[in-house]
Amino acid sequence: MRKFMNDKDYKTTRLQDYKLRLLTFVFSLLSLSFAVSSCSTQRNLDKSNLKPLSANNIIREIEDNQFEFDNLEARIGISVKGDNKLGLKGQMRMQKDSTIWISLSLKVGIEVGRIMITQDSIKYINRNTRTYLAESLEYFENKLPIVPSLQFIQDLLVGNDTQNTRSDRCKASTDNGRYKLEISNKNTSLIKDIWVNSSTFRINEFMLKESREGYYSIVMKYDDFKNINGKLMPSRIIFEINEASEDYKTTRLQDYKFCVEINYSDIKTGEELSFPFNVSPKFEQIYLW
Repeated sequence: MRKFMNDKDYKTTRLQDYKLRLLTFVFSLLSLSFAVSSCSTQRNLDKSNLKPLSANNIIREIEDNQFEFDNLEARIGISVKGDNKLGLKGQMRMQKDSTIWISLSLKVGIEVGRIMITQDSIKYINRNTRTYLAESLEYFENKLPIVPSLQFIQDLLVGNDTQNTRSDRCKASTDNGRYKLEISNKNTSLIKDIWVNSSTFRINEFMLKESREGYYSIVMKYDDFKNINGKLMPSRIIFEINEASEDYKTTRLQDYKFCVEINYSDIKTGEELSFPFNVSPKFEQIYLW
């Protein structure tokens, strides 16, 4: 019998609850984001000194200025803000199109969790509760609008966009000195807005929202770019969920905000990396859903 996370989260520590929420949250973002496409071009430029560009030209510039790596290693700091706050630090290692490995520790330096994502699976160890998760990425096919691929997740973590798909409508404009793309699709109620730096053509901000006003939005912000071997990589990433959920007693909408901030430091590329991941036979397996 499968033992589900929620059965145990509320009986154990707040630490496990927030790390699992972080993991679920990241996959939710991955399932919906970065649908920039080679779509029909419409321009709706506001008053700006920026040179007018079509949507397709902006997309090509984004692709030409993406952060490239074979192996990547960095120290990370994670701050989770919601009903309560949680701070973690650790290491992230990635091999392009192969592996994502993250070790998470408390401020005192004791490892409490480890994540490894490969082409076909995601694994997670929670040493604090002596539990682990191991799921195929295909398992998410019935849980999310798309199956999150390893490349998809790596793009998210470095601010790239290589997941172009066709959309019904794409408008290019300018907004406060940045280029903006607005993408909509007739098959969903989602609208995607992307803001791009006009000099570097790196993605600064991404918003996913419903076409219905006042329901929810997901925002991803990329900041503090570092020059790593001639390419720019964001060293600060912020994920925000702004949601209005209905209060059944008052029928009014209650605002909810969940925020995750990731900071990278000591970023290195090109070095040979290892990805150790061993699960103790004494640990209990848990499941995401």
